[in-house]
Order: sequence, then C-alpha cells, then structure tokens
Amino acid sequence: MKSPDSRIPFLSCLTVIIVASSISMSQAVTIVLDDNNNRVATIATGLQIQQANWPAAGTWSLVGGDFALGAPDIADFSSSFTSAGQSGGGGAGSPASFVNNATVFTIRDLGTGDLYEAMMTYYRAPMGGNSGGVGTAPVPSNGASAVFEVTLIPEPSVSLLGILAASAMVVRRRRR
Repeated sequence: MKSPDSRIPFLSCLTVIIVASSISMSQAVTIVLDDNNNRVATIATGLQIQQANWPAAGTWSLVGGDFALGAPDIADFSSSFTSAGQSGGGGAGSPASFVNNATVFTIRDLGTGDLYEAMMTYYRAPMGGNSGGVGTAPVPSNGASAVFEVTLIPEPSVSLLGILAASAMVVRRRRR
C-alpha cells in the first residue's frame, strides 16, 4: 500500500491536468457574417448572431442571447443589449468603434447561461458607408460584413472539483 504522502504528487498532477484541459477547451472560433451564410451564424444550439437588413442597414444582433460590454468577469448584464448598429444601438457604441478600440464584450446564451468572450475584428458598413471596412477582412472576403472572434468561457466547476479534491487530501494528511 502506498503511503498517503505518495498520493499528493499524483493528485497535484491530476489537478493540473484537469485545469489545463478546461483551459484548452476554450479556443477562439472565428465567425464570419458574409454572402455564403446570408449573414447568420450559429454560435451554439439556439444561439445565433446575425446581420439584419443588409445592405440597407448595418445592425447585427443575437437570437437567443444578449451582449454586455466588458470581459465575462466584469460584464454587467443589467445594461445588456441584443443588437448594435451604425448609430450604436443599445448605447453600446458603433461596430467601427468596437473594431478600432478592440472592445471586448460578453455574449450570454439565454438558454444555457453559457458565457462567451467576443471581439469584433472586422466591420464593413452597408451601402453608402465605408466600403473598405475597418479591421482585417477575411480571405476570401465573400462580401463579409462582420467578423467576430468568440471564445466559450468554460465552467469552473470541473477545475474546482479537482482543486478541492487535492486540498481535501492535504488536509486529511495533516490531520494524521
């Protein structure tokens, strides 16, 4: 039988693996609203981002979710908004300012409660606007009107479970 001291390094390694795997699961996904997808893209089941009324208007919105300015740890959904346009619908600012200022915002899935960190990296105004766009256009462009980098924020429960298990073993060992 192994001594209790020999289990501590194993549990520490297991905790590191659990934490690292939850971090690695949250990789950014590029979402392009363009002619190929009729300016509608699915982020998750029941959660879509879309650009409405193109090319007459540049409003983009969420179906099944809402936005809040700031990273997930500081996002205030009491002043959330579901759409933004050239005039900054919802008081959020214009899409061009989102790109120019590298504005981070959080998307909340209203069905699951999942949070996504997002950043708009390209925006092209509709008819009569800046046809060259702001930011780096995707290649090929395919008439892209907006590009987002979206990252699912993993649930901390799995990581915390591993940390709590390791902590419990340390406490148990000290009591002996």
